[in-house]
Amino acid sequence: LGCAQCEPQKQNQCQGLLMGGRSSCFSFLGSPPCCCCCSCCCNGSRRSGKRCSKQRSKRVDPKSPFTLFVKDVAGTMWTLEEATEDLTMDAILALLRPRDVRFRTHRVKFVMGSKVLEDMDTLGESDVHPGTCLVAVFLDLKAAVLVIGGGSAGRAAVQVLSQRFADQNIILVDVQEYFEHSCGILRAYADPTVWDSIARPFSEAMRCYGNVHFIQGEVLSLRHHSARVAPVPEGGLNFTIRFEYCIVATGCDFALGKTGDGLPWKPRSLTCNQCNSVIGLPDERTCDGRRAMVLVEGQRLRDLHAQGGSILVVGADFHGVQ
Repeated sequence: LGCAQCEPQKQNQCQGLLMGGRSSCFSFLGSPPCCCCCSCCCNGSRRSGKRCSKQRSKRVDPKSPFTLFVKDVAGTMWTLEEATEDLTMDAILALLRPRDVRFRTHRVKFVMGSKVLEDMDTLGESDVHPGTCLVAVFLDLKAAVLVIGGGSAGRAAVQVLSQRFADQNIILVDVQEYFEHSCGILRAYADPTVWDSIARPFSEAMRCYGNVHFIQGEVLSLRHHSARVAPVPEGGLNFTIRFEYCIVATGCDFALGKTGDGLPWKPRSLTCNQCNSVIGLPDERTCDGRRAMVLVEGQRLRDLHAQGGSILVVGADFHGVQ
């Protein structure tokens, strides 16, 4: 992790890690390789605590867009074409979330040289200018409370705990990106337009709680003060959530049998059910997939009706009454 611009005898002084030493030079930061990440001057000399005049001169209008590069320690690069000096690190993170699942499932810190940039730091305040390359460091998530499952119990827990832990983070994890009022699902099969009135994305529902963060994922293992989670949909690396308290509100099936066998009131959400489900069925972990599945079931009912078929309802619980 040396710096090609430094004199050979001074390279040992520039090999601190992210938080170590007076300066940190990373060969993977890209152009410009030196002035953006440490106090080494472009001509090979070293001016402690100062930037070379070439770098200082690159000032731009705070509203003028420029290109910003972001890399992780493995070398993966993301390019932001419309960055401005008044953007905060939190805004940069929001722009990167659609590009890589890790920006949605991990705590992320942006580092420039030996300096860790805070969420509300702006690019201008942090001396980030055109051509600069930031390093994205992905960290484990931490929460005062982890709630697993976003059904009725999970949402009630979030509502109460968001007030009790007003100054701390709460994380809600659910394998689906939406919650569904299951009592009305059979009515939705008969009239698919009803589904939108009995379902709501978690991202919208949790927006009213400033300290609650929703993550779509499947909990693989639960240990003392930590949970291992697989991101959904697939494509990202598994990650860890560390917590002080955990509430498991994953619910239960309403009848004997496996969800993967096709119980009409329970979406096929878990990985095991995805493997057992019929190939070609929609992915019911997403709003679009569940809505498409409601249309499929509704069409089955209409076909049965057209054939003059009959239906036997066994059980008079709320589903049977519906």
